[in-house]
Amino acid sequence: MRARNVNARLRICGSNMPDSVRDLCADDPDIEAVGFIANLGEVFDHCRLSVAPLRFGAGLKGKLATSFGYGVPCVATGVAIEGMSTEGLEPCRLQGETAEEIADLIAHYYRSEQDWERASQASLAYVEQQFSFGVVRDKVSAILDSLDDKKR
Repeated sequence: MRARNVNARLRICGSNMPDSVRDLCADDPDIEAVGFIANLGEVFDHCRLSVAPLRFGAGLKGKLATSFGYGVPCVATGVAIEGMSTEGLEPCRLQGETAEEIADLIAHYYRSEQDWERASQASLAYVEQQFSFGVVRDKVSAILDSLDDKKR
């Protein structure tokens, strides 16, 4: 593994964190095992990237949508991305499958202000395009209209 020389702190957040993860982090001052956080804004308002190295799961992953909604690009595996609509996703798709690829992406987006800004803006645009109130309202409305048509 090559040296990446990124001065960053990794905060591991999520409910039901195993003690084994906390133990692994205990001796490293650059890694903090946080656990459950009631208000994710407290985290996303103070971080540059999120990381979702998921190995399994199904459907849309709220981790990515939430991160994007705060304008925080997310370095993720294909499993983490698989449920996201592909329309508008490419500019904010920071995908790596191996530890090397993920570490390289993290280092790159920490170093490149221009690429980070582009990915951040693309993340916000993606959320607006896919999950905004108006988009969801229109989708729900179309579903309800189709149900009405079936009743007739």
